[in-house]
This record gives sequence, C-alpha cells and structure tokens, in this order.
Amino acid sequence: MKHWKQIPFFHAENENYNTTVAIIIPARNEAENILTLLKNIIQQSYNLAVVEIFVIDDDSEDATYQLVDQFKAAHQTINLHLYRLKELCTDEKIVAHKKTAIEKAIALSNAELIITTDADVAPSKNWIKTIVQFYNEKKMEAIAAPVLLCNEKNIGQQFQALDFCGMQIITAASLQAKMYNMANGANFAFTKKSFEAVNGYEGINYTASGDDMLLIYKIAKQFNGKVAYLKSLDAMVTTAVQPTLSSFLQQRFRWTSKSGDYQDKRITLILLTAFLFSVSIVINYIITIYFIVEMIFYSNKKSLNGLIFFYQVLFFVLLILFQWISKTVVDYLLLKKATSFFQKEKLMHRFVIMECLHIIYVFFVGFFGNILPYNWKGRKLK
Repeated sequence: MKHWKQIPFFHAENENYNTTVAIIIPARNEAENILTLLKNIIQQSYNLAVVEIFVIDDDSEDATYQLVDQFKAAHQTINLHLYRLKELCTDEKIVAHKKTAIEKAIALSNAELIITTDADVAPSKNWIKTIVQFYNEKKMEAIAAPVLLCNEKNIGQQFQALDFCGMQIITAASLQAKMYNMANGANFAFTKKSFEAVNGYEGINYTASGDDMLLIYKIAKQFNGKVAYLKSLDAMVTTAVQPTLSSFLQQRFRWTSKSGDYQDKRITLILLTAFLFSVSIVINYIITIYFIVEMIFYSNKKSLNGLIFFYQVLFFVLLILFQWISKTVVDYLLLKKATSFFQKEKLMHRFVIMECLHIIYVFFVGFFGNILPYNWKGRKLK
C-alpha cells in the first residue's frame, strides 16, 4: 500500500511531442476484436504521422489477416504494416510466437518508442499521447501502463475483474519498490534503444509467455532501474474478461507458468508465501473437518479422547478465523484502493464471497498452473 501511494498520478498536458512510436500487435484468431483496436488507434489524439502500426498475424485460423488487410486498404494514409509471422521466419523454428512477432516488428521499425499491446484491447483516446509525454518527462526506458478487465456480468467474471485490479496495484507497487518483474504486455512501452541494448528476448525466449515481465527485468538491470508504472487512466487499455471458467483457468495457468522464471527472487518469495498461506488455510479446513467427525464419534463417550478432539477443533477453528481475517483485511485495503483508482467500486459489493473463492483459486491455480500444460489460441503449450 505504501509503495502504491508513493506513485504520483500523471496527467498529460497539451504538449506537442513528435516522438516516433511503433504500436506492435501480435494477433492470432482475433477477427472479432482486431478492427475495434485499429479504429481506436486511428482516433488517437496523438500525431499519427509519427506512428507506425505493426500487425503480425500468427498463423490465424480465422479472418484476422484478411480483415486487417481490408482495413489497411481503406485507410491508406495510416502507416499500417501487416505481416504473417511465418513469412518473417521462413528458416526459423518458432518457440515463443508472441516474442518472435514483437522482435520481428521492432527490427522493421524506425521508431524511438515501442508500445506493445494485444489485439483484443480498447485504448483510451489519449493513450499514445499520455505514454509519450510520460516517457519524455520521466526519461524512463520501460513503462508499465494500466490494464482493466471489463464487461463482467456474472460473479465469476466479477471475480476476474476484481482480482485483476489487485494485480495491477501489485504491479505498480512492485516497480515502485524496485522489484522489476511485473508488467503486462497488453500495455507495455519501452525504447528501441533499450530493447537492442539488452539483446531483446535473447536468453528468455525459451518460454511462450514472459514477453513483458522477463523483458522489463532485463531493461531495469541494464539501465539502473529506469522503469516505472504510469499511474493514469488516460494511459489505460481495457479488455474483456474471459467468457468461461475454462478459458479463465487456461489464461491464469499461462500467467502462472511464468512464476518460476522471475529473476528477482523477492517476487518468487512473496508469491510462494501467498500460495503457502492459502494452502495452509485449505489444509486447516480439512483437518478441522476431520477432528469434528472424530469429536462426533466420541461425543457419546465421556473419554479423554473426546475432550482432546474438542480442543483440537477449537484450536483449528480459531486458527482459520485468524488466517481468514488477516487475509481479508489486507485484501480489502488493497482492493479498495484498486477499485477506487479504476473506478470499479461496484466490484467490492461481493467482496466477502469473492474472498472465499480467492483462497480456493490461489490454491488451485498456483498448484496446477506450474505442472499442467495449457491451451491458448488453439495451441497446447507448457
């Protein structure tokens, strides 16, 4: 909480910067979303004459490529580049598709500032302008910017949105605390100079994910911590929650699979502590139920064993209450700040229910996300 409060809000003024920018959009099977993003980009308040847009189609099985091609033909004044990834990698074996797409686009770009995003987001009108102004004023080499989940309807989707708000605050606070392993590739900016200086994804291209958090760590180390979180809703992009429980779990398995790759082991320790805390609550629930069953079995006998089981049940009930209250207070304070910043206060209306779900969620995803393969965009990955 302290580190989040230390980050000042940033408000873009009416400054006229002409920093060259490349918007890089790796896309696979995004026919439903890609045109919305492109329309948002061409309506930006920033000078589009100095903006390059790269759409790298990653072997889509739908009409993504064709739709972008039609959009390009209809907007010839826009500096839009469309490529198929397999055509850029004719002699290469692709392991990390998204990273390779970004790397190829950067090599083709002449821009000073790179902004990576996802094909299913919708940026605010002042998105590019705010990031560019922050970059010019703060002289940062990498910038993590806000991402918000939206279109939540049922309680499961509200859980996603609330949990993600908390993740954004943790990302910001981690960077402020000089723990440089948090960012989100849906809204991530860095200089071409810094990307080339750290040799891009060299050494971290063994995993399909991590185009954001692994890169920001490399840049922070090379450039003495010159990375920051841009605390501004004008720099935000929104994206829809996952529509089903299955797609939600697959997404979180993908994110969790990166946890073993954190270079800053303080992050690993924090995540491990949070995971073990949730595991201990689940285990204590199970132990309590066991002792209750045993106590009932001995309830008709005035025996020492029956009394022992009673005190064991009492001990574990009090322990669970202490754990649950401690977690609830911390999470409430964190999420209250998060939802206030993102103007999503309504998500807190079901906080108690979601807090109970969160314990199970952390246990399940934290365990299986590190051992199970996951499906993403029609590919089975590890």
